[in-house]
Amino acid sequence: MTSSGEAFGTDAWVRSQTDRFQQVREQAEQVRAQLAQNTVTVSDGQGTVTLTVGSGGVMQSIIFGPRTKQLAAEALSVAVMRAYGQACRQAAEQGQQILGKLVGPDSPTLQLMRDAVPADHADPEADPDPDPDPDPDRALGGGTR
Repeated sequence: MTSSGEAFGTDAWVRSQTDRFQQVREQAEQVRAQLAQNTVTVSDGQGTVTLTVGSGGVMQSIIFGPRTKQLAAEALSVAVMRAYGQACRQAAEQGQQILGKLVGPDSPTLQLMRDAVPADHADPEADPDPDPDPDPDRALGGGTR
């Protein structure tokens, strides 16, 4: 006499689901490890700044080149922010590729990641409707209504 689970193939189904779960868990661990190691190093191309960004946009290092001594603080700030933005976007793109291996390229999760990456504002065509004369009071939450 066989158990009702064996008669209906339940044991085989449970084993197959357990195996599938184990495979997904191993893939997820591989993706986690790859994301943790995901870094991007970017230079501004002018010899001003080189920086490394890890997953989540965490800056891991910044190196100022000899050209920084010739720049005003505002120009240095712009160079750093542009390089940082570029590195963050590249790290996010790499993260999307890594995660895509687990969830698939058409996953809603992956689409959320894509949507969260800001446009490159260093490129004038990236923001088609800039506000050339913003009201500083409105930007700070003040002003009249």
